[in-house]
Amino acid sequence: MPDIAGTRTSDSVTLHLWSLHEEVVVEGRADGSVVLRHGTRVWNLHRPCLLVRVALDRMTLGPVRLDNLTGVPVRPGDSGGCGELAELMWSLRCIAELVVHTLGHDDPRGPLLSVYCSAGSAPFRPKRPPDGSRVRLVPGAVSGREGDEPVMVAPRSAHRVRAHRPEVTDLLTALHRPLDVRRAAAAVSLPADVAAEILAYLVGAALVR
Repeated sequence: MPDIAGTRTSDSVTLHLWSLHEEVVVEGRADGSVVLRHGTRVWNLHRPCLLVRVALDRMTLGPVRLDNLTGVPVRPGDSGGCGELAELMWSLRCIAELVVHTLGHDDPRGPLLSVYCSAGSAPFRPKRPPDGSRVRLVPGAVSGREGDEPVMVAPRSAHRVRAHRPEVTDLLTALHRPLDVRRAAAAVSLPADVAAEILAYLVGAALVR
């Protein structure tokens, strides 16, 4: 397990993981620029810093903790402050539709869910609902399948959510009716704060409100 903490809760750690779509090809140019190709589309990052180049290389291999490259916790939607970290976050916003955000958990059963951009370059930012508030799936949200995993989409969402674990599917099923945050968290067999982080990803993807 990586040695730099993700989001630590009272019981466990949730891991914010980043990757690129499997079909994305990253090419370095002699002038220091980086070109990303996805089908017939091309994105060009003009002479990015070393941190950006290393992060993109790692993200082509699968979900990675940017914390391990930056030395500080990194969440989707962060501005990065200044310097190379700010350039990294700005670069990832520029290619938002190529980036996959995966929420992991510090147990051996694998990641919980992944969020994919499905409409243009809409940024993704998890948002925890306030304690005591009631949440539910947005009207029109529907489920499908990609491979052997369930996927949830909504009419006005720029993202889709792929559930990797049955706990996430159980939570999505429970949210077909309004539930307060505490009761929604109790619908899954995970620590309450981990369930709250799942909700933050679902709210950020505009599937839950």
